[in-house]
Amino acid sequence: MNEQEIHVLNKEDLSELSLEDPLQAIKDQVTSDVQHEQNQVRVIVTTDTDQVEQNYLESDAVLWNEEVSFGSVIGYSAADGVITATVPGSVSPAAFAVNAILEYGSDLRVRSISLEPIE
Repeated sequence: MNEQEIHVLNKEDLSELSLEDPLQAIKDQVTSDVQHEQNQVRVIVTTDTDQVEQNYLESDAVLWNEEVSFGSVIGYSAADGVITATVPGSVSPAAFAVNAILEYGSDLRVRSISLEPIE
């Protein structure tokens, strides 16, 4: 597990502000399907605005997840006043299929989730 922490402070009194949990946002807004057919594994990850499909050979992993699993790695970045969380989704203990990229608004709530395939 590799999880970064981010601390956002109120500039007036330096109290810590709460950031929406990226894993809860993913749970609420991202769906996945892992299908096994004819020695192939088809992985589909979907949001309201995005979809990523990845295909693997069944033999690429000994064990496959029933769904894409998020949370073993969380990375944060901040640029131009925008906080972004990158959360890879795993399809097996050793393989990641997709990055969920969460962009936060000024209210520190997730404003959008985009998906990018991991090659």
